[in-house]
Amino acid sequence: MADQDIESIKGIVDPIEGWLSGHEAELLYHSARCCTAKGVIVEIGSYKGKSTICLAKGSQRGKNIKIYAIDPHEGYTEYAGAKTPSNTFAEFSRNIEKARVADLIVPIVDTSRHAALSFHEPIELLFIDGSHEYSAVKEDFHDWVPKVIDGGMVVFHDTIGYEGPRRVVNELIYRSGQFKDIKLIDEITLAVKSKNITAADRLKNFNMLIVKKLSEGAVRIKIPKAIRGWGKKILKKAQD
Repeated sequence: MADQDIESIKGIVDPIEGWLSGHEAELLYHSARCCTAKGVIVEIGSYKGKSTICLAKGSQRGKNIKIYAIDPHEGYTEYAGAKTPSNTFAEFSRNIEKARVADLIVPIVDTSRHAALSFHEPIELLFIDGSHEYSAVKEDFHDWVPKVIDGGMVVFHDTIGYEGPRRVVNELIYRSGQFKDIKLIDEITLAVKSKNITAADRLKNFNMLIVKKLSEGAVRIKIPKAIRGWGKKILKKAQD
């Protein structure tokens, strides 16, 4: 049944504009499905709802936990060499309605920083995929991670190919004494927040950082996609 769920969800989200691989969509779905309702789910950066729907579908199959989807929905679209203002909220709303998950989603049309000031719910799953500038990602970490419960999950997107998320997770996740059970799936880094980090956990984190650095190097030197794909399959199997 789980495989059928995943294929169904991919069929829903594949046509939606956004940046999420099949493995990443599956990870978000399973992470939301595993939540125990000790806290809510928060997404920083929703765009047109691709990742939001994956989280909501997982929640539907789990504990029906609310997803707070935070995005100012103001950006720019480049057309014929010119950038024009683009508001994505209407399309986001249509997509979550079409996917039949709107009842689980609480859209917050605001910046991450401003939303954090008035957000007081405990968080069990935090997905950060907002601005990719180093200072902004670091700000998201400091504004939102303290709200995550012990045993909750912290997930960052684009942690290989973008300097901001890459540096923040390398500095504040892999080298931190706050997280364990780190996973690297395509561009996503997932970690479990914990007050009890053992020496074995620190060693595993260090080993995962080495693996991540190898992945970063493979992208920089432009190793062929076929070989990178083979390496990703081995990494995924090792983390299962």
